[in-house]
Amino acid sequence: MPWKTQGMSGDQIDEMFVGNMSGGRFVLQEHIGALIADHAGLTKNHIPVTRVEAACASGGLAFRQAYMTVASGMQDIVIAGGVEKMTDVGGSETTDALAGAADREWEGLVGATFPPGLYAMIANDYIHKYGLTREQLAAVSVKNHRNGAHNPMAQFRKEISIEAVMRSTLVADPLRLLDCSPPVTDGAAAVILCPMEMARESPIPR
Repeated sequence: MPWKTQGMSGDQIDEMFVGNMSGGRFVLQEHIGALIADHAGLTKNHIPVTRVEAACASGGLAFRQAYMTVASGMQDIVIAGGVEKMTDVGGSETTDALAGAADREWEGLVGATFPPGLYAMIANDYIHKYGLTREQLAAVSVKNHRNGAHNPMAQFRKEISIEAVMRSTLVADPLRLLDCSPPVTDGAAAVILCPMEMARESPIPR
């Protein structure tokens, strides 16, 4: 059934950008953009669909490309989406796939893991330069979990304390388990962008 939502049909979509880092590694599916357009019923008008990748920022890059396309006047109604399906493979395969977000030759092949090892080096450099304390670092995770606790779509909806972060398992000094995001997860999101004047006239509630 063609994609449709309150007053807008798939026939009105001009273009789509899909953020996806490693579909080919995790689910052996390349050409994600065209596949999503087909499943969403967006192939009737043969709209351009582009897959973009920027590791953890792939969804953000898709949004940026959609924004620039609308802001430039090139298109009127554009979808920006992001999707990853990572839980179909084992731990070692996941670790190897994620290592592809770093420099495989100069980092991955010498054992620098992504994200914990590389992020730990960045954190240590920041601590050295700016005098960040262990408590201040833990407060970042506390804030993020507090926000997640109020988001019905969050993966973990539980507040934590600074003490809990500091007692959690050491992953890569100075980062502990509760400092880190869960790297292996499934998820997807999409947003429709259009010019402001068109949005004001839309029957879709704002």
